Amino acid sequence: MKSNAIYLLKLHFIVIALTLFSCGGKKTLITGEVNPSLPTRTIIQQHYLRALDFNTMSARIKVDYKDGDDTQGVTLSLRMKKDEVIWLSAPLGMFKAHI
Repeated sequence: MKSNAIYLLKLHFIVIALTLFSCGGKKTLITGEVNPSLPTRTIIQQHYLRALDFNTMSARIKVDYKDGDDTQGVTLSLRMKKDEVIWLSAPLGMFKAHI
């Protein structure tokens, strides 16, 4: 029973870490060299101009968990509503999170 609780705790940690740190786009927005003489205001304005604009988002995330010789994988459903909520869920009700 304890090993299942530890497994679920590790899985929760992995999911949260993936949610926070793997949200990188594959599309290259800017190419070229950095101009160190650009004013900070210009850099901030350009950052906000290139921000991803969405109201809702839906995605599937593949999570692999490795513990020594054991490996398990699960596909999670990710849904987001901008500036409101993030939902994560696994098939068959194994895992649900409302952030």
